[in-house]
Amino acid sequence: MGSLHHRQGSVTVRQMGEIAMMALFELAIGTKIGRIVTGALAVVLAVIGFRVWLAAHDASTRHEALAGYVKQVELDAAKAKLAETERQLDVGRKAAEEHAKRLADELAKERADDAESEKKVAEYEKQLAAKGRSCRLNSDDLKFLRKP
Repeated sequence: MGSLHHRQGSVTVRQMGEIAMMALFELAIGTKIGRIVTGALAVVLAVIGFRVWLAAHDASTRHEALAGYVKQVELDAAKAKLAETERQLDVGRKAAEEHAKRLADELAKERADDAESEKKVAEYEKQLAAKGRSCRLNSDDLKFLRKP
């Protein structure tokens, strides 16, 4: 290593570095202005470190919250869709039951009307037979006459 020649002897570069560090340390701690600057620097570094940590923490917290929010929104949407499907299914069932009831009533009315028509035809044929006449209408003619 290189050395410096001085009146009292030689000083190496390493020793000069150590002396400079000690002088800087003495300046930073040994004087009032040094303590103020060192304290301010420590506060600034602490604030910067906290801000960096906070930014990273907020980003991860925001990401986690957003992921949870998305899952909750998807769950709520699926529940709403299920509720709507169940509502439509219930309405469809009620409509089918009402239609079946109306159809049964209509079929019963139609059977009653057919029975009444058959009864009237039978009475008319009896009247004709009592007078010695006959009805020349066949079943096709009766179907034609019954059509609305």
